[in-house]
Amino acid sequence: MRERDGDRCTFESADGRRCSATSRLEFHHILAWALGGETTADQLTLRCKAHHAHQTALDFGADHVAQAIARRREARVRDPQHEHTAT
Repeated sequence: MRERDGDRCTFESADGRRCSATSRLEFHHILAWALGGETTADQLTLRCKAHHAHQTALDFGADHVAQAIARRREARVRDPQHEHTAT
C-alpha cells in the first residue's frame, strides 16, 4: 500500500491537487470500517492525520467525531491502560 500510494497522503482537493504530506500517515478505510468496510489492501489508503480526521468528519459528522474523541479521553482518564477501540 505504501508503494502504491507513493508513501504519501492520497487526499485530493476539489481542484485535483494531491496532498504532499509524507509524515503522520494513517491507514484510511475507503468505505469506513464502522460502515462495513473491509481491512484489505484494496480498501485502505494512506491519509495524513489531518486529512484522515477531515474525511472521518465528512463520513460521520463533526458532532459524532467530537463525542467519540471525548469518550476516548474520558476513558483514558478513568483507566490509563485503556485500549483504543473503534466507536
